Amino acid sequence: MERYQALIRKIELDYKDKGYKFIRSVGTHLYGSTPHKGKDTWHNEVFRPLKEDEIETLQAQVGMTIPAALRELYLVADGLRLFSDELAVYGFRPQMGRSGDNVWQPYSLVEPNTLERPEDASADELFVGGYSFDGSLVKLNIKTGSVAATRPRSAKEFARWPNLAAFLDGEYSRLKGHFNGKLELIDQVRSTLPG
Repeated sequence: MERYQALIRKIELDYKDKGYKFIRSVGTHLYGSTPHKGKDTWHNEVFRPLKEDEIETLQAQVGMTIPAALRELYLVADGLRLFSDELAVYGFRPQMGRSGDNVWQPYSLVEPNTLERPEDASADELFVGGYSFDGSLVKLNIKTGSVAATRPRSAKEFARWPNLAAFLDGEYSRLKGHFNGKLELIDQVRSTLPG
């Protein structure tokens, strides 16, 4: 849990001076205002910590075991949207509406593991996030704890990390390098995917 807390502190230290907003009704912290992208847009969104009973509800909705590493993250933050949504970590979405403060909730963990689950996925793979560049997914192996980036609508891997904390730390550092001091993409054409 400490590595996830350290990541949240790093986001706060790196971006709070560029703008900060707290959405009390849903418990979301927004860091790094990005007015060049539109009204009320943010570079990083950190969602409220979950309670154990919410994690249990999410696990029942997904129909799969939520492994310890993901549980630990959820006790710190119910998912993330990083670098103007270049990378998202899915979570528990208690309100499905997309209006008002409901927009400041994570993408749901449920759909990519049920209705939109890749056909070639094994029973041990939990899809926990995605990249906006092309819709690539992020999967967590519930037996080994390893994390991999996969092609859109597929379980075919193109990048791998030993665990969730290494994935988040590595991708945070890598993606940060794609943006300038004004929180704009340095190269609008270049892929922001790993590898």
